[in-house]
Amino acid sequence: MDLSYFGIEKGSNNSEELQDRIDIIIHKLKFFPEKPKVALLTWGQPLMLAEGHLANAVEIAGGESLSTLSEEEFSNPEVIIFAPENLNMEAAIKDVHLLLDNDIISRSKAVQNNRFYIADGQEYFSQKGTKAIDALEILAEIITPKYFSFGFENKAWVKFEL
Repeated sequence: MDLSYFGIEKGSNNSEELQDRIDIIIHKLKFFPEKPKVALLTWGQPLMLAEGHLANAVEIAGGESLSTLSEEEFSNPEVIIFAPENLNMEAAIKDVHLLLDNDIISRSKAVQNNRFYIADGQEYFSQKGTKAIDALEILAEIITPKYFSFGFENKAWVKFEL
């Protein structure tokens, strides 16, 4: 994966370290057999799914990014991550009721299996550069927790207990 995709200039001060962070995730997940369906929600009202580089980051982090909000496709995400791009984690937690009041969300496999997460979209998921690599690591921790622990839990994301 090319660093320019994350808004990082090759040859910059820490470009080798950032490339190594990406490569670690890619290498470990080569052997990961399952790719859970992931709904990365970037907005709660109306519901909006991640597109572009964020959807691709979900794929790199070991998930299958949902691309539409049709009831048929959205009925069974195995993981839901609420990371509104303009809200920090505390504000997102306050808005989580908007999601849980939605029948599609509340009946989803992710909610039923307690795989519902809230992340700091403002600080990590709306940024380029180093923060974009942090967001990739956050996604890897959430989607494939047995394989990754980068120390972002309870700092940049929380598991929302229902």
